Amino acid sequence: MIDAHCHLETVPHLGEVLSRCRQKLNGMITCGYDLESSKRNVEIADGNENYVWACGGLAPQNALTAGEDELAKMLDYLRANSDSFVAIGEIGLDYKWAKTDEERNKQLRAFKMQLSLAKELNKPVVIHSREAERECIELALNAGCRAMLHCFSGRAELACRAAEAGFMLSVPPLRSKERKKAIKSVDINYLLAESDAPAIGKDPLACLGAAELIAELQGLKRQETERTLESNCRQFFKL
Repeated sequence: MIDAHCHLETVPHLGEVLSRCRQKLNGMITCGYDLESSKRNVEIADGNENYVWACGGLAPQNALTAGEDELAKMLDYLRANSDSFVAIGEIGLDYKWAKTDEERNKQLRAFKMQLSLAKELNKPVVIHSREAERECIELALNAGCRAMLHCFSGRAELACRAAEAGFMLSVPPLRSKERKKAIKSVDINYLLAESDAPAIGKDPLACLGAAELIAELQGLKRQETERTLESNCRQFFKL
């Protein structure tokens, strides 16, 4: 299976972790959230060709503090190094942190500009959405982007809306009533499994726990589930 979302640049003892992961995983997608983390993830992917793939972007939390120059540098870097990335991300909206109209508009501007760039580059996007799932889905749909909703925590009706748009829902190794309903509400072909390591899972192997949750709720065998989730990941990111 492939871990659909992690942050390898912050995983402790990365060499040891990758060695363990190679025994049980067929790869992982590592995501940046600002310019420096995006560059570091490209370095990691380059050193682990055909096993680690990188995404780059300015996340909504970082967009809050980024100036216009920083956003411009991020966009220039992504455009100049587009071959190094399988997707633009993570990007999106996080209204847990953006409380004022000014803060929300700042996140929105960064998100829209990166969606436009993703469309220009023909890249999918990895979306971070918190308390803004519906808005993120509609904005990505209007921009004409293929999207993965990372660490999806929205309601079942939004999961169905995303699937109808052809978007992927990425499931972390966390159980909740709403997440269980969302997983049950869509076909497995719209699901991915992630660790979000080290933020949620300790390392990328935690994505196996997400696969177990999906298998349980979809009423499928574990091996069948993992094969399907890997196929979904390869198709979405064009690996």
